[in-house]
Amino acid sequence: MDLETLAIADNVEEATEKEHRVYLIGRAVELMQNELPTDEWRACQEYPVKARPACDVARELGMSVNQVYLIKSRILRRVRAELEEFLD
Repeated sequence: MDLETLAIADNVEEATEKEHRVYLIGRAVELMQNELPTDEWRACQEYPVKARPACDVARELGMSVNQVYLIKSRILRRVRAELEEFLD
């Protein structure tokens, strides 16, 4: 194989790995949906997933901006713990 072919193969492998990680994270979050209170789930969807400003999400859901940050942090920590063995 020449260098160009090797570079393309590496890029395909890297893209496939990234796609797999995104799928696993999305699936883990979906599975957690049933365990989260509705407002926490909505905050998770609106702030980190849809990239809306935390202050807008907090105002809509009647919570503080700090609560929105804490929800995101708690959920991401849980996702990392759940997927640790798959993402290493």
